Amino acid sequence: MKRTITILVPAMLFVFSMSFMFDVEKIEEPSKAISSTSSKLEMPENIKGILDKSCMGCHNDASTSTKGKMKLNFDKFNNGKYSTGKQIAKLNGIVKSLTKAKMPPKKFLSKYPDRALSADDSKALSDWATAQATKLAGE
Repeated sequence: MKRTITILVPAMLFVFSMSFMFDVEKIEEPSKAISSTSSKLEMPENIKGILDKSCMGCHNDASTSTKGKMKLNFDKFNNGKYSTGKQIAKLNGIVKSLTKAKMPPKKFLSKYPDRALSADDSKALSDWATAQATKLAGE
């Protein structure tokens, strides 16, 4: 009898404590969140060309630049992995980086000077990002 209690009580405590770790609502939440964030960026051809030339080398899923992918990943905009709020923040971050002339970084441009953004390209990209952020904020 004493041995049964010694085994049974810890087993019951374990099962009881594990029941707090699994909450059905928490398990179902991520799939709802992903399906509700399907905003897609509108990308005119001139913007796509600028991004392809100067940005996509570091800011997409296929990039070898882990830091670049973590800071901004254009593939996450269209596959539902960025919430609308995060998309707006990332777009505003693009504008801020362009205003401070931080992108593309100097180290990158020293290797690939042909990938530098012209003043016109920088303005077009900044205007596009601002318009997209405004549009997303209104949805």
